[in-house]
Amino acid sequence: MADSLVHELLARACHLAQLLDRAGRHEAGPHEPMGMELGEPPGDLAAANAEWQRRRDETLRQLAGLPVVRPAGAWSLLLDVATLGLDPREVSRRLLERKVAATPMVGWGGPIADRHVRFVFSNEPVERLSRLGERVRAALGR
Repeated sequence: MADSLVHELLARACHLAQLLDRAGRHEAGPHEPMGMELGEPPGDLAAANAEWQRRRDETLRQLAGLPVVRPAGAWSLLLDVATLGLDPREVSRRLLERKVAATPMVGWGGPIADRHVRFVFSNEPVERLSRLGERVRAALGR
């Protein structure tokens, strides 16, 4: 129960940080949609959001059964490797040997963040993400 609460709070904190980051980079007026400042038609923004959701969903499918922090929306997700008895730095190194980049979150927010590695899926095609599960499980020794 406590782990699920920690994961929920961490997911919410990550989501808030992403919103604040986007707002900080927003140069247009506070009431203008982000996509409009870039000159994008609303359909393009909807298509981009749909694609990012496909990428997130595929990443979640590939990591099913592992202790991930499910993002509500975003471009990355966290895997709690400490729950598996592993060190995030070591897991990051093992993943890189398998051509998967994952950031060890050590030093990114105290003892809760220190448990995780972060996968950024926003710029990865679904076809490439479809091989993620096999590589991650090999790096984890599972």
